[in-house]
Formats: sequence, C-alpha cells, structure tokens
Amino acid sequence: MNHHEKSRDTAAHHLTGLDLFFPMEVESAADRRQRETLAKSVCGTCPVRMECRLHAITVGERYGIWGGTSEADRERLRLRTTHVDGYPDELRMKAPGE
Repeated sequence: MNHHEKSRDTAAHHLTGLDLFFPMEVESAADRRQRETLAKSVCGTCPVRMECRLHAITVGERYGIWGGTSEADRERLRLRTTHVDGYPDELRMKAPGE
C-alpha cells in the first residue's frame, strides 16, 4: 500500500463522502464558501491532514479541499514556499483559517 492509499484509508473524508471536498459544476459563491468551510473543519480532525496537504501541493492538485486547503490556499502556499533548505513550508505552517 503506497502513502496515498494509506492516507486515503485513514482520512476523515472517508466518513463524510468526497462530494464535500470537491466543487459542484454549478455552485453559488456562498454555497462554495459554506462547503469549503465545512470541508476544512473535517480536515482539521484528520490524522493525515499534513500528508494530504503536502501531496496536493507536490502533485499540483487543481481542484478540491486537500489537507484543509482550497485551490486558492494552495496557490498562495506555493508562492510562499521557496527555501534554501529545500523543505516545504506546508509542513511548518497552518493553512488560512486553521
């Protein structure tokens, strides 16, 4: 079992359903904010939140809530994570709202 499969099997989203974590084709801005807020709160209880976040940033996940971060959150994190030591800030910092 690889890291991603292990994370998926222990992740909190297993209990809530994936629809909460990904945008619907037609969704108002208010509904999107509400869904993302709820998804991020679920991520806050997940034991593999940081691994999930790192995976999403590393592979460039373009959609959904991953490790408590939205698409916009991950883009901001990517723009702020250039370090000489080579270690990503995602392991050190909290996502907006955490």
